[in-house]
Amino acid sequence: MKLEIENIKPFNDIFFINCFYNSLFPIIELFGLEIDHFLINAIPTYCITSDEEVINFQMTYKELSPFHEICLNLGVFIETHQKVETNFESFIIKSIQENKPIIMWIDCYYESIRSDTYLREHLPHTIVIYGYDSSTQLYSILEHDHKDNLTYTYKQISLEDLTKSYQGYLENFYVSENPTVFQFYGRQSNEINGNSIYFKDKYLKNFQHFSKDVIKGLEDIKKFARYYETLIREEKAIKDKCLTLIDFLNKIVISKQFEKYRAERILRNSYVIELIELIIQKYNRVRSVVAKYLYSSRYSFEKFSFSVEVLKEIIDLEYMVYQEMGKEVNLLICEKCMKEGPDRDH
Repeated sequence: MKLEIENIKPFNDIFFINCFYNSLFPIIELFGLEIDHFLINAIPTYCITSDEEVINFQMTYKELSPFHEICLNLGVFIETHQKVETNFESFIIKSIQENKPIIMWIDCYYESIRSDTYLREHLPHTIVIYGYDSSTQLYSILEHDHKDNLTYTYKQISLEDLTKSYQGYLENFYVSENPTVFQFYGRQSNEINGNSIYFKDKYLKNFQHFSKDVIKGLEDIKKFARYYETLIREEKAIKDKCLTLIDFLNKIVISKQFEKYRAERILRNSYVIELIELIIQKYNRVRSVVAKYLYSSRYSFEKFSFSVEVLKEIIDLEYMVYQEMGKEVNLLICEKCMKEGPDRDH
């Protein structure tokens, strides 16, 4: 017997926070709902932490509500399971028969369909299971094509690989009490979807809520620029931190691409979109300088010094984005005051 949940589509617009959301969004859209409910919920910020004199740079996402709470408010219900260790095959088949797509955490090391990670790299990851063929023991999934690109596509995975991949996750990455399997169900409806004004207003309110975190993040990126400027003065120092820098810059670019996507889709402020695009371009220049050194081992203080100046330009642009967002927030407050009218006590 072969059965698939119909009309589910991979999500390839952007990478949002982590692979779980790129698994979640096809399910949200399957139920006829807008992913904007989730896009407006997260505010990316720069973050620097230190541990025993080791400085760590990362992008963090401040989320106002947990994803399951948003799902519940939208009428999408989730059954979570810490572990599925018995009747694994029948569990999946029953879920598909009940029209409940599954998000499952796996270890890509055991997926023979993933040439980038198979027997090469242990990598925690999520897939969407939406169908099965009991005669071939193949399961229909939405899966990442390669860890270094954004292409999610339809694939088939054998029961053997699926079982090993799930068990591998339990053995290598499982954290006690955290769910590893999620079943989703709900009615297909667009009654709960907001309009463009709703999403924009909600997004601006969330931005205002996390404005102090954004400012702290801007202070942190200034610290990073100073650290980077010191680092590039000696080849040995930059050589030791090269991979770490590229990883951080990659995460920044991915985050900025998300911010641009959201600005185009929800905020619709052409000036903010233009500023974010400039920030992305300049980060790509900095990343190019570091990457060229990594692959050529040819150190050029002049080129690294140029990248320092580009970082300083980025910081100026970031503050311009923050100021423009502040204007949007103030405009929202003024519009709200006008709608409510003058204070009745005066």
